[in-house]
Amino acid sequence: MEDVKIQPENIKEELWPWRHVGAKSCNLWHKPRDCFAQRGEAEREHDGVCSNCKQVRLQLKIVQAKRKDLVDSAKARRQEVSSKVKICHLSPASQQAREFNVRRERKNYRREAKRLRISTALTFSDEESKELAKLIECLSS
Repeated sequence: MEDVKIQPENIKEELWPWRHVGAKSCNLWHKPRDCFAQRGEAEREHDGVCSNCKQVRLQLKIVQAKRKDLVDSAKARRQEVSSKVKICHLSPASQQAREFNVRRERKNYRREAKRLRISTALTFSDEESKELAKLIECLSS
């Protein structure tokens, strides 16, 4: 359960008297897996478990497999500034990476705005500025 960030709604985790992950609709106390130590792994997986809990465990395995298959390029896409994935759904490391990327992007925009201001700035001589001031006075009155 530790590697599953978003826990499905139909799953409950019980820690007492032993750790058990099962369906919320299940009211049974399932025996711990160690009771079936002499049997094969495949048989132990489903012994002493109701059908609802079997279905939930299958769902959890699918979620865990998807989580492990998330490659670095997909993680990088989620950390980009333009990503539509909500930041609350990211891991803490990915949240920090996204916030760093946002700050870096802001610096780039500021730099670009400053460059555009400098390149489009108008400079006038003293005569031109006086003529411009007279023109503005005439238009305002």
